Amino acid sequence: MSDQGPRIFKREHSDMSISSFVDSDGLPHVGQVIHQDEPYCSTIDQVTNSKYIYRRKGSETVIVDYVAVDTKNKNLQKANIRFRHPRNPVIGDKFSSRHGQKGVCSQLWPDIDMPFSGITGMSPDLIINPHAFPSRMTIGMLLEILAAKGGCLHGNFVDATPFSDDTESESLVEDLGSKLRALGFNYHGTEVRATGQVDQITRQPIKGRKRGGGVRFGEMERDSLLAHGAAYLLHDRLHVCSDYHVADVCSLCGSLLTTTTIQPPKRVIREFGGLPPTKALKKVKCLACQTSKGMETVAMPYVFKYLVAELAAMNIKMTIQLNSRAAA
Repeated sequence: MSDQGPRIFKREHSDMSISSFVDSDGLPHVGQVIHQDEPYCSTIDQVTNSKYIYRRKGSETVIVDYVAVDTKNKNLQKANIRFRHPRNPVIGDKFSSRHGQKGVCSQLWPDIDMPFSGITGMSPDLIINPHAFPSRMTIGMLLEILAAKGGCLHGNFVDATPFSDDTESESLVEDLGSKLRALGFNYHGTEVRATGQVDQITRQPIKGRKRGGGVRFGEMERDSLLAHGAAYLLHDRLHVCSDYHVADVCSLCGSLLTTTTIQPPKRVIREFGGLPPTKALKKVKCLACQTSKGMETVAMPYVFKYLVAELAAMNIKMTIQLNSRAAA
């Protein structure tokens, strides 16, 4: 027959050496920092009244993250203590979100090399490869990102429960998108690269890290987006965020290169009530038609205007036919 009896979690009141680490119930405090060889738990034998102190064996510093006890028995005999190990991420570490979106840390960049917002100067702490979302279909993580962004900007808590019907709109995307648009952000929460090195001739972003460029979006990437039917994303990458340009086109002759801006004559404008003088309106004229009627502004990639100029240098004229959507 063994002399040992059942052990319970408890700390002797006379033992003041571990009182700063272990509570009177023999368990540590949540959030307590525990170093090597420091006590974090104490048990007492009910028969022999002998005590046993559990100490941290590892060399790493841990933090008590969670403490759970078994309330079925009158005496506390079972407990679950969870430690949190604060470590700096290294290349090769695997991470996972609450939605099951996993990934491996591939690069560690200093703050000076991270992208930043041109308005606020804020830079991200983590960049996730967007190709991870279609493969694992973690759409809930995308909605949580939008909800967190809107909650931070409004200063309110956001209900992330997917089964609540408290929203007035038809979908959660519409509810979150309206909040972001009210603060001047994109409806879908996609703020993109606004600054960086561009080519002086084509005005397109350059590639290569040595020259301050980005990752090349080539022909094969374009074909893959076309195969997935992502026309809006393709337009955003290759037009809006690349070499977006607004050109003046003559709808009479269809010329893109014969337009010029007419400088208004300088005249003295009196100031009324301390208000600044009014700015003269911009007037565009077609040199081929010798008229300013029928001039339209068209958004196009700047490289297209460069192509028209190169063809004109080889005596090849390119005309543009304009029509409105209502008439089309």
